[in-house]
Amino acid sequence: MHIAMDFDGVLHEYTGWTGPEPTGGVLSEGHTLLFTLNDAGHQVDLFTTRPAFMVWRWLEKHDLLSLVQDVTDYKKASYSVFIDDRAIRFNGSAEEAIAAVRAFEQKRLPWWKAGV
Repeated sequence: MHIAMDFDGVLHEYTGWTGPEPTGGVLSEGHTLLFTLNDAGHQVDLFTTRPAFMVWRWLEKHDLLSLVQDVTDYKKASYSVFIDDRAIRFNGSAEEAIAAVRAFEQKRLPWWKAGV
């Protein structure tokens, strides 16, 4: 499969926007996820609002270049799966989606930190 994986909060430690250059370390669970997906033969692209060259530089610094096929901004492509720490899944219920957005607005943290 061709998988899109969010950069901040999934692979890169994210504590809030501090500028375009990523300064956090590698999230261990994100590293495990990236390694396991590659080991299973999946192609992984990172998506981010950061400049791609800065993410590539961060990947090189953390010896992760070989695990990522591409770094892209939020252009929607035909991926099999999106993995994102801030995603809200629409299941056909506007009410549930709105409640999820409101819950996120209150905490403004990645879901796995917010306990939502």
